[in-house]
Amino acid sequence: MKEVLPKKVSKELMAQDFTQTAYLALEIEKYKSIAQHYAELECQLAILSDIRRDVSYIYYGNFARQIGLHSCEEEVISSIWEKDILERIHPDDLQRKYIQELNFFKFVKQHPVSLRQKYYHESQLRMRDNYGHYHSVHHRMFYASSETDKSISLALCLYGPLVYDVPTQGRAVDAATGTIMFLNENQEIKVLTKRETQVLRLIEQGANSKQIAETLSISVH
Repeated sequence: MKEVLPKKVSKELMAQDFTQTAYLALEIEKYKSIAQHYAELECQLAILSDIRRDVSYIYYGNFARQIGLHSCEEEVISSIWEKDILERIHPDDLQRKYIQELNFFKFVKQHPVSLRQKYYHESQLRMRDNYGHYHSVHHRMFYASSETDKSISLALCLYGPLVYDVPTQGRAVDAATGTIMFLNENQEIKVLTKRETQVLRLIEQGANSKQIAETLSISVH
């Protein structure tokens, strides 16, 4: 049941029309370089995800070592879901993160391609270290498109120490002007179908998969 949200997010991201996507290898290299510089200069844990190809590039800055993640120049995984990292996020914060990122995706898609990259989303969440202790973390996310592409083909996630107050409900930021926008929390329910919302509410009440299936008269799967 806990896979409902990531599958929903994947469905939304992958449903884009990538037929007009014409970014070159040089463009991917540009964003990989940006992610690497965030890791080196801001000590961030940086993940660049190529949504179209379902591949992620991970760069481990000093912050990653603070929470016990190994460090190497670059790690490539065949998924836009970095499982080992996501499993360190507190379960409550992880569900909120999925919803916030999908809301932000919808927000960015409303803007012209030329303006999309000036926005980022930030929130506060908790990540677990190797000793089981949770640390307050500043999470930022950027979506990127090529100049001629209407789809959003790249996502950059940054994790670092929390150095100033950021609301847990997250906010969109216009990096060019500093304008802060709180996305409508009511949109969170619209992100999910009625059935998915029912499932998540039962999970919150402590029901297991079998109990949820019996309550809603659906398959346990």
